[in-house]
Amino acid sequence: MGDDIMDGSVTRRGQLCWYKRDGIGLDAINEIFLLEATVYRLLCQHCRNQLYYVHLLELFNEITFLSELGQALDLMTTSPPGQIDLSLFSMQKFKAIVKYKTSFYPFYLPLYVALLQAGIYSQEERNNAKQILLEMGGFFQIQDDYLDCFGDLPVTGKIGTDIQDNKCSLVVKALEIITMKQRFCCY
Repeated sequence: MGDDIMDGSVTRRGQLCWYKRDGIGLDAINEIFLLEATVYRLLCQHCRNQLYYVHLLELFNEITFLSELGQALDLMTTSPPGQIDLSLFSMQKFKAIVKYKTSFYPFYLPLYVALLQAGIYSQEERNNAKQILLEMGGFFQIQDDYLDCFGDLPVTGKIGTDIQDNKCSLVVKALEIITMKQRFCCY
């Protein structure tokens, strides 16, 4: 929800973004805080007596922090509308955004929770899972960026605006191979 507000998105998965709905607007910001607080209340309500409870709280706190770092990187590499700055884009920055904004919470977090619930505390097991899951997050983001550029709205439910919004997306790969003349045409 916060990403939609920060990006000025109109739709999410074929539906009008929450903050765009009648009567919601920027009240959605407070609802974001309420949703996050509710996660911790639910963890407390359902897991407080488990041996892994403290690990679980630390995990959720860490993943929230990493995801917010990814969102910050995304915002820092986005030029204001009408002011294209290709110097903000690099494959290294793209990979960092993908890692922190996209890979940790939807891919790594659920499996790590399952490992904790199963009593698997091995750092080696977590590292092995992390390596695979972060790769999966990268593949997901590549697909998402591709669909943003070339996807069909009725199929994807998404209005692709990464290029218009000056996002550091998979399109940065093109910057590695285009000529200076072609780069000049981007402005």
